[in-house]
Amino acid sequence: METPTTSATDKKILIANKIKKIILPESLIYIGNNAFVNCSNLEYVYIPKRLHRIGDGAFATTKITLDSLPSSVEYIGRFSFWACDSVCIRRLPAAISSIHDHTFVKNIALSSVHIGSNVKYIGVKAFSLCRNLKELTFDEGCVEIDTAAFVANQSLEKLYLPNSMQYIRYHAFKDSRLLKELHLPVSLVAIGDEAFANCLGIQDIYIPALHPPKLGIDVFPSHVRIHIPQSTDGHVEKEYRDKGWGHYSLISDIKAE
Repeated sequence: METPTTSATDKKILIANKIKKIILPESLIYIGNNAFVNCSNLEYVYIPKRLHRIGDGAFATTKITLDSLPSSVEYIGRFSFWACDSVCIRRLPAAISSIHDHTFVKNIALSSVHIGSNVKYIGVKAFSLCRNLKELTFDEGCVEIDTAAFVANQSLEKLYLPNSMQYIRYHAFKDSRLLKELHLPVSLVAIGDEAFANCLGIQDIYIPALHPPKLGIDVFPSHVRIHIPQSTDGHVEKEYRDKGWGHYSLISDIKAE
């Protein structure tokens, strides 16, 4: 009796470039590293419902069309969907806790992404160069956005970060030129250098924190207005100025909770 396939191991699926369609068996639980990488004409892959893991670079540079993954998927590796022009996974499986480095780089079909409550970390350049990404939403839960995670997403217009967010790293949203409005949470601990550099469309940034997060170098364009909590004696504005936020126009118009 034939043993069911349970793993598509590293580099062992060799597909000629002329093949456009693959049906993976329902028994498959793991797609290995670089399994289909550079299969430049591959347009469709059936993803089995029991799949648990997608290895690093598994579908990189393919032409597959994909808008969802089975709820069983627990891990998506680095570079898994790198430069996949037709991948537009808007909502990740609930079991995913991290979005790893470079996973969705250059997914130009992606117009919206929702980050679920189990995702705690978004890796380096995870969604960089997704130039048509217009809507980015979060449930409470995400703690860190790493370096250049959303760099050069040129369609994003408004951003509300969740109250769980603590760290926004270097260049996280740099060159998101259409971003106009930014809402930062009370929970924020630090914003890295140039995190929002060249986001020239930003006019207003809202941060209700009574105590400002640590601010890196040249985080925002110089013209932005920073809306901060009101205080009867001006001590909130003074603390913001003392901690480096005085480079920007500070407006004390958020009602303190």
